[in-house]
Amino acid sequence: MPTTWNRSPEDFHWIYLANTDAFYRLYGIKLAPELDEFVTKCAVSLWSKDSAVTQAHVDMANQIYSRNRTKPNWRLWILTSAVQASNVFLPPDFYWTLAETDARRGTEDSRTFIRMMTNILLYLAAVDNDVTFSEAEYITECVDKLTAICDTNGVKKTREALNPFDYVSSRVDEKLLISDKNI
Repeated sequence: MPTTWNRSPEDFHWIYLANTDAFYRLYGIKLAPELDEFVTKCAVSLWSKDSAVTQAHVDMANQIYSRNRTKPNWRLWILTSAVQASNVFLPPDFYWTLAETDARRGTEDSRTFIRMMTNILLYLAAVDNDVTFSEAEYITECVDKLTAICDTNGVKKTREALNPFDYVSSRVDEKLLISDKNI
């Protein structure tokens, strides 16, 4: 895994702002509450796929907020509970509108959004200095579901997002180990 993925929480916040500010220039800051909530839900679900929640995860979760928004105040026990109760990935409501708008205008902002989310999720996966196979699977699931919305709406194809499996740093697929033990 490239060492550039592992960042301090404050560095991640600047990366988050750089990615989301570009989105807000197109669609307005009014989407900030929805986008921050969506990214937080994705982070929680991502972290449920792998290791135990640590203070590093809490510190990172507290950096998921847009400009001029209140900084979250996650605590370890609250984040741990949220991770344990996390659900499957569901695209946000605003994304459907974004893809429909792209289809009408012939633009590709919804596909740019996929690349933005992939970048953010890879940074969040690397919070513990490791991007696992399970985390890469989750990020790929997110990308596939968002891409399906674009494809269904007829949004023109553009440059693809990063492949999360290219950043897996764990050498062993835990699912294969579990299935091998059962043989």
